[in-house]
Amino acid sequence: MTIEISGRDLKRALENGLVQLPNAGGRFPQVSGIALEADLKRPAGSRITSLKIGGAPLQDAKMYRVAINDFLARGGDGYDTLRDAKKLLPVDDSPLLANQVMVYVRQVGTVKTGVEGRIRLR
Repeated sequence: MTIEISGRDLKRALENGLVQLPNAGGRFPQVSGIALEADLKRPAGSRITSLKIGGAPLQDAKMYRVAINDFLARGGDGYDTLRDAKKLLPVDDSPLLANQVMVYVRQVGTVKTGVEGRIRLR
């Protein structure tokens, strides 16, 4: 699904993904196009110390388009800010993420993975 969300709410959503650390949890954010740094010694909800979108600092008032899976779009794992964001297509009209990934992998043939340093925790 594609949503439109303010920078302020996007940061809140990412903070939600860090709230259970250092304990592992399913809500940890899996991101692309985002680089964030967080200090786990800070209180939950205010751990992000740096957040860049596409290499530029996040702007609270700017609206961002974000692709997410339907589970998160429905507020799963406590992502209420994603649930409340503007949906750019109705849920039933949005393509399934799993299908899109499978089509992409078939097109490229081989997917290379590696540590990209998108999330740095202290």
